[in-house]
Amino acid sequence: MARKRKEAVDGFNLAFLDVMACGLGAVILIFMLVDFKDVTVDTTEEKERLESELKASQTEQKELQKSLEEVNDNIAMESSKDDDNKRKQQEIQADLDDTMKAIATQQAVLADLDKQKAAVAEKLTKASPVQKAGTGEQNYIVGMPVEGKNIGILIDKSSSMIDTELADILLATTLPNNMKVSQPKWVRTKNIATWLLSRLPKGSRVTVVVFSNDAKLLGSRNAISPSSTQLLNEVKVELGSVIPSGGTDLRLGIDTLMKANSSIDSVYLVTDGLPTLGERLTSTQCVSLTKRKTISAECRRQLGNKTLSYFRTQYRGTKLSTILLPLEGDPFASSVFWDTTWATGGKMLSPALEWN
Repeated sequence: MARKRKEAVDGFNLAFLDVMACGLGAVILIFMLVDFKDVTVDTTEEKERLESELKASQTEQKELQKSLEEVNDNIAMESSKDDDNKRKQQEIQADLDDTMKAIATQQAVLADLDKQKAAVAEKLTKASPVQKAGTGEQNYIVGMPVEGKNIGILIDKSSSMIDTELADILLATTLPNNMKVSQPKWVRTKNIATWLLSRLPKGSRVTVVVFSNDAKLLGSRNAISPSSTQLLNEVKVELGSVIPSGGTDLRLGIDTLMKANSSIDSVYLVTDGLPTLGERLTSTQCVSLTKRKTISAECRRQLGNKTLSYFRTQYRGTKLSTILLPLEGDPFASSVFWDTTWATGGKMLSPALEWN
C-alpha cells in the first residue's frame, strides 16, 4: 500500500517537471525571438554617414594634396629664381673679370708707351749739353719744334712773370728777391728756356736776351753753338740770377736781340702778355701811356699791334714763335700774337699748368 503511494508521488513529480520545463523553454524561445528582433537594426543611415565622412576626408585629402603641390611649385619657383640669380651673378662676375683683364692690358700698353716716350726723350736729349729732367709729355712742348740756323730766345722778365693774378703780382713785388725767383710762374719760365736750349739743332747758333723795361744779353758770346756746353751753362746760370721786375718793353727786347745777332732767322718769345711800354700811341686814351702806372687792355692791344708790326717790317723774313703763359687782364694777347706768328710762319702755344 505504501509502495503504491510512493510510485504515485514520483509519477506526479516527473510530469510536473516536464510541464515546467516545457513552459520555461517556451518562455525562453519567446525571449529569444523578441531579443533577436530588437537587435536587428537598419544599417542604411550608418552607411550614409560613413560614406559622407569618407567623402569629406577624401575632399580634405585633395585640398591638402593641392596645397602641397602649390608649396612644391613655390619651392621650385624660388629655387629657379635662386638659380637665375646665381647664374646672373656668375655672368656679372665674368664680365667684371673681363673688364679687369682689359684694364690691366690697357695699363700695360700705357706703361709700355711711357717707356717708349721716355726712351725717345732720352735719345733726343742724350747729346744735348743742357739737360731737362722729366719724362713723357712734361719733357717736351708738343707742337713747338726748335728750328733755325740762327735762333734767338727772348725771355720776358717783367713783374707779371712772377704770378698770374693781378693782386698776387702786386703782392709778389714786395717779396725779397730770393722768394721772387722761386715763384712757380717764374720757375716755369726758366724751365721753358732750359727746354729750348736743350733742343737746339746741330749746326745752329743761339742768342738769349731777357727784357722788361730794360734788356740784357745772357752769356759771354752773342751767338753760342749748342756744342759749347760751358757757354750754354753760363747762360743758364745767369738766367737763374735774373730777378723779375718792371714793365714790358717788347720792342726794346726785339732790338737788343737782333742787334746782338743780325743773322737771327727764328725768334722764340717766352712771355705772358702784350707790352706795357714802348712807342707813343696816337689814340686819345693811350697818348699819355708812359706817364701812367697802369694800362688798359685796349691800350695793350694797340701797343702790341704796333710793336709786332714793327718787327715784321724791320726784320722781314724772321719767324716769330710765341710761348704764352697765362695772365689776368690781357684778353687780346693770344689773338695779337697769333696774327704775327702765323704771318711769319712761326708757332704759338700756351703750355699746360702742370708743365714745369
